[in-house]
Order: sequence, then structure tokens, then C-alpha cells
Amino acid sequence: MESKPYSILKDYEILIADNYVLDARKKIDSGAFGVVYSGKILEKDIPIAIKLEQKGQKHLLLKKEVKIYKMLEGIEKIPKIYWSGSQGNYNCLIMDLLGPSLKSIMKKINKPFSLGTTLKISIQILNILEKIHKKGIVLRYIKPGNIVIGKGINKDSIYLIDFGLAKRYIKHGKHISYIKNKKEIKGNLIFISVNALSGNQISRRDDIECLGYNLINFMKGKLPWSESNKNYIRGIKINTTLDELCEGLPDEFKEFIKYGKEMEFEQEPDYKYLNGLLMQVAKKNKIDINNIKYDWDIYIEDLSSKKQKEKEAENINNERQKEIENANNEKQNEKDIENANNERQNEKEIENANNERQKDKEEESVINSCEEKKLEVYNEEEKAKDNKSDNISNK
Repeated sequence: MESKPYSILKDYEILIADNYVLDARKKIDSGAFGVVYSGKILEKDIPIAIKLEQKGQKHLLLKKEVKIYKMLEGIEKIPKIYWSGSQGNYNCLIMDLLGPSLKSIMKKINKPFSLGTTLKISIQILNILEKIHKKGIVLRYIKPGNIVIGKGINKDSIYLIDFGLAKRYIKHGKHISYIKNKKEIKGNLIFISVNALSGNQISRRDDIECLGYNLINFMKGKLPWSESNKNYIRGIKINTTLDELCEGLPDEFKEFIKYGKEMEFEQEPDYKYLNGLLMQVAKKNKIDINNIKYDWDIYIEDLSSKKQKEKEAENINNERQKEIENANNEKQNEKDIENANNERQNEKEIENANNERQKDKEEESVINSCEEKKLEVYNEEEKAKDNKSDNISNK
């Protein structure tokens, strides 16, 4: 490994495979799978995401995920893979850096999605899911944390990520066989199908049911079993009727989930029918899917507008404060001038008093001088008299 690339790295940067730079300050996500950081391609400044999985863990999923990504290569709205391999004690996967997940967006805007946003998201996911299924892959589970938005010119596009639990349902040209109650339960318990919760073998029907639960979650902000203990989720999910689950929502959402739950194990989903259900909701509610703005776009605009208003209010307050300060400064200046004039007046009065005292001292000095002179003359006269008297006596 050449030493030259290291010379351009900063203290918080780590070089991977001689061509990729991990920014240790920018952790995107973490969980049982490992951790994801953002970074860039060396000397090209192309943003990337770097997924790390520590070796020696009980469940290693990254190598399997890489195989799935390679099988899905060419499908739009699946991140591009740049490199995968080992680096020190970690397995690494380097791919496109995308935008935030819907989970983080829902948390940020702190409210469920609107009907328009839910439909726009779901139609795109269904389209991606159809292409994934045609590659012989089932996702097993779909959750808001694995649904992300694009960046830049692709900011209106929805992407699916994290295929660590995805698996092939077509092997050697045949559909896998159904196995009941023999599989380890995998995936997010809140969103996986009832079959998956029971440990049954899963297929395309379970992805459809799982997507249906996401529709409800988008619209309501949570599912009836979201806050339950994981040991009771299955019971609540089984005992919650579709009428209860979809209460207050378009009937087509209920039909969407019902369709997935009633599918046969090897049955291919009728994607056109499912898409039609969602488009029917849009038509009934006069929603233009192609032109509608996402809730987070509106949130960002509102936030931007709020910040602009706050800035304008701040500028007004600053101007008022400046005017007050200027007025206070003028008053202070007037006071300073008055004080200066008073000081000058005081100084003049002191000067006059000093002059008067000096004049008095000078007059006193003149008087004293005259008195001293008179005294000298008097003394001289007295002395002369005394001398004259002495002379007469001597005669």
C-alpha cells in the first residue's frame, strides 16, 4: 500500500481499499448489523456511504447482502455498489450516499404523512418491489428505516436499501417450498407479515402484506402493536381486524393488505391491480401523484419561511435597537456636552477665583511692600533723629 494517499488525509479520515475515505465524524446509522458512515471517493470528492460489519459477530449479513445487491444490479432506485471486501477487523460495503430515511423524516416533522405523500411513496416502492421480485428475490421485510430519499436531482425519488435479510425464492429455476413453523423469525416485528411472525417460510405475498402495514404506518404514525412487547405483537397483529387497522383510511388500503394476506404461497402478485388501488385513491381525492409535493418538502419550505420571518423580525429588532442606541447615544452626547460645558464653566470659575486670589495676593504684596518701605523710611528717620541727638549731647 502506497504511503502517498495517507499524506492528504485528515485526522478523522480513514482510507479504505486505497481509494475510499471514511469520515469518522459522520455516522449515518448503527444497529445490530453494524454501522454506516459517510465518506468520499479519494481525490474525486464523490459522496459515498460505507457500511461496516465487525468480524466475529454471531450473525454476519454483509457478504450475503453484497450477493443480493449484485443480483439486483441494474434496477433503478437501488443504490450503486462501488466496492466490497475486508478491511482490518471489518467487512465493508461501499455504495451511493443517499438522503435520509423515512423513519428519520417522520421523526423530524413529528407527524404522520399526508395521503398524497403516502400514495407517492407507496406507488414507487411497489414499482421497485415488482422489479426485485422478478429477479427472484423477496425482501422479507420493509420498514421506514430502509426506505430513503435521493439526493440532488433525485431528491423526489424513493430508494430501498439494506438487503441483509433478503433471500432468493427461486432456486434452480423453481419456487422454494413452503415450510411451516420451522424458520427463525427475522426482520422488524412491527412490519413483517403474520406468516413471518409465525416462523413460516415467506414469499412474495409477505412483502405485499408488509408494504400494506407501511401504508397504515405512514398515515397514522404508528401501528396498533407498535408499542407492544415483542412477545405479544403476533397476538395483537392477528387479533386486530382490517377494519380496525384501517379505520378512517380509504377502503383501498384495506383491500391492499387483504390481497396480500389472501395470496397463495407461490402466487405472483398482481402489481397492476395493487397499483390501481392506490391510483384509485389518488383519483377519488383529486391528487396529482406526479406533481404533488412531499410533506418534508413543505416542512422544509415552512421551516425556511419561518427562519426567514425570524430573520426579518431579528433585523427589525436590530434596527429598533440601533435606533434606541443612537437616541441614547445622542442623549449621552448632549449630556456629555452639557457636562463638558459645566466643567468648562467650573474651570472658568475656578480660574477667575484663582485670578482673584492672585490679584489679592499681588495687592497684598504691594501693600506689604509699601508698608515695609514706610517702615524702612521711618526707621531711617528715627535713626537720623537718634544720631542728631547724640551729636548735640556730645557738644
